[in-house]
Amino acid sequence: MSTPQPSADVSPRSIGGFLDAVASDEPTPGGGAVSGIAAALAAGLAAMAGRYALRRDPDSTQFAGLVTRADALRKRAVAMTHANAAPALTSPAASSPGPAGRPRPDVTGFPRRDRALVMGIVNVTPDSFSDGGSYLAPASAIEHGLALARSGADILDVGGESTRPGAGRVTVQEELRRVLPVVRALAAAGLAVTIDTTRAPVAEAALEAGAAGVNDVSGGLADPAMARLAASARVPYIAMHWRGPSRDMQRLAVYGDVVAEVTAELRARRDALVAAGIDRRQLVLDPGIGFGKQPEHNWALLNRLSELATLGQPLLIGASRKAFLGAALRSGDRVPPPAARDAATAAVSALAAAAGAYCVRVHDVPATLDAVRVAAEWRRDLPSPSYPTRTIRTTRQSRWSGPCCLSRSSRPAARTSAHCR
Repeated sequence: MSTPQPSADVSPRSIGGFLDAVASDEPTPGGGAVSGIAAALAAGLAAMAGRYALRRDPDSTQFAGLVTRADALRKRAVAMTHANAAPALTSPAASSPGPAGRPRPDVTGFPRRDRALVMGIVNVTPDSFSDGGSYLAPASAIEHGLALARSGADILDVGGESTRPGAGRVTVQEELRRVLPVVRALAAAGLAVTIDTTRAPVAEAALEAGAAGVNDVSGGLADPAMARLAASARVPYIAMHWRGPSRDMQRLAVYGDVVAEVTAELRARRDALVAAGIDRRQLVLDPGIGFGKQPEHNWALLNRLSELATLGQPLLIGASRKAFLGAALRSGDRVPPPAARDAATAAVSALAAAAGAYCVRVHDVPATLDAVRVAAEWRRDLPSPSYPTRTIRTTRQSRWSGPCCLSRSSRPAARTSAHCR
């Protein structure tokens, strides 16, 4: 696998600022182990960025000094994490560890991995905030999906309608025209595909074309028929926190305690979806990063994933290239464009995966795949209890019989089960 290269805007100032932010929240004696994990991963990513920069400029004393500083900060964070975790390992509370210590869940109908899944974004739209228009033609969208799979994406999420703030709607017919050829081709290539839509007719047609699941940013609120469709098809269903359509979402970003309110609203959706017949073992919840949220709301949700985990469902995090990351990376008047936020996206993916996220949804796969692999290795040494499991039968058999993703050499990857459940 080739090593992802940093964007051209990596500078001593940007890495130094990132390390300053990490150091300001460095774990302290008696603090939680998860904060130490976050600091160690963040410092490790900063060190990696510095080393990449040194390859371009081997004589830079600034980059060399920043790498040394990042490594030292990472080692301190690791030591403090172990010190803070040690009492918990010998106390009665160790029998009920937090999200970082729980075994990673499986979702029937999706690939199984020993790490967080990586969902690659395939936008077949002219107006998506990051790559709108880049893959509007079916052939280019299909090739993009295949490239994401070769990079290691576990799932490909195909959407034909932009959900960025302020976006207008397209007709059902236009959405179908955009997505069906892409879903059909990617599913025929043996890839796990989800359809990103709020409309039951579009979801139904995509499932018939070979999609393995549904990603609904409205959580079933935009179309009452969606929950019944997902329940009858017995496919994975991703339900996002949603307060209203794109044109209205940002004016609805008013919260007292955003984490408590999003958790309560997602709990209500979970209960309604289960009552409609969706099996909880096929239900994934998404807190809706960037949807009806201000930057401070997004950071609070990411920082308190353990509270969302009390809902008892796998969590998907979709922070890729979003505006709140651009605001965090701002330097003076310059806000990096979406495509220059991939390193920040990988950092968030690592932290979310370390905190127990089931899946991360991203535009750029290689860096995030490395990030979640690092998080998986970190989690591997944490204590985890045994949870009972049971197998459920599905009435819908997967139409794809090839690998869940393609290797860079295009050789079929090994399947973990007959239908990648």
